Amino acid sequence: SGDAVARDDLASRKALVIGEVRAIDDDGALAPVLRGSLPVASASDGIGHLFAWTETRGRTPLVRMARVNADGALVDRPSLKVADNARVAAASFGGGAYLVGYTQTAHVRVARVSPDGVLLDGEPIDLGSDAGISSPAMSIAWNGEAHLVAWEARCGEGCINPERLIVAAKRIAPSGAVLDAQPLRLADLVVTG
Repeated sequence: SGDAVARDDLASRKALVIGEVRAIDDDGALAPVLRGSLPVASASDGIGHLFAWTETRGRTPLVRMARVNADGALVDRPSLKVADNARVAAASFGGGAYLVGYTQTAHVRVARVSPDGVLLDGEPIDLGSDAGISSPAMSIAWNGEAHLVAWEARCGEGCINPERLIVAAKRIAPSGAVLDAQPLRLADLVVTG
């Protein structure tokens, strides 16, 4: 078939295969990835790359990641699990570590990952609620001193319209410390229909 790819083919060593969205599972076989989770989050440390995606196995989605070296070869076979019952949204590199952002049980969370592919914290870093938004947009950037994680959220209490969508953000230090107790309100979103 058009989306059948030989296991040792370069395309099968990448995170995605053209034709049908697939990822490499624990056995090195191509496994289905949750449709609608694209684009795959990616970041580079200047040498290699980290890719993270949402995958379904059974009933719950999970976030997985894999690294690709400078030559384009897959480093992590099998891919590595970041979080259960979660959906990936963004990735960045800075301060000596990758930051993978995702939503999990109505919370916006990030995981720090070493360039060697090791999760650096025992628990994910919880940034706050996504306030019931089924698939909030998220972005992560590095400014040389801290990561800025921005996500779509509801305005909440204290707003004239608590259901209004905003862009909320928090800064994360290289140590994993959250630098903002309350989310920064970067923008109000206007929904047109």
